[in-house]
Amino acid sequence: AVAIDNLAEGQTIYGTVPVEVTASDDEGVTRVELYTDQFLSQALTAPPYSFLLDTTLLVNGNHTVRAVVTDTIQQTASAEVAVVADNIFAPSNFKAVRSINRSLLLREYVNLLTWADNSRNTSVVKYWIYRVSGGSRVLLGEVAKSPTNTTYRWLHRRISTAETYVYEVVGVGALDREGVPATATAR
Repeated sequence: AVAIDNLAEGQTIYGTVPVEVTASDDEGVTRVELYTDQFLSQALTAPPYSFLLDTTLLVNGNHTVRAVVTDTIQQTASAEVAVVADNIFAPSNFKAVRSINRSLLLREYVNLLTWADNSRNTSVVKYWIYRVSGGSRVLLGEVAKSPTNTTYRWLHRRISTAETYVYEVVGVGALDREGVPATATAR
């Protein structure tokens, strides 16, 4: 007997996901293999049959996770579940450049942040811009995702020319789930 205990049919998964497999046989279990689609991911020869599945190696979309158990007389049984990988990868080409904003009557120093959509993302609805300082992050702004792949621009105004600014831009999906941030520094 074999079962995948902690993944449900149609479940959305992202990042590194634990996969717990229960396997038993009246003759004894010699091996449990974990497959993603048709590819062998990992194998264990002793309980607990706990695997870690790195979904960032998968294309976003539908996949099958299958566990195959082999007993001492080489008989096999399997269980599988269909899941949806939905990772949010870091935005592409993130840059932060200090410049002078001459569009106002008074000169003002700004940091111009630019980035592009990551073509691997399928569920980003917006981007959050953070300033990182002293180990903490402060949310500075939000930009809605364009319906077409594009390059984004955002100005951090009224900055100090004596400071170094570290920024993160992160794609955000449904229910405000953040993805992997991209980082850039303006000096």
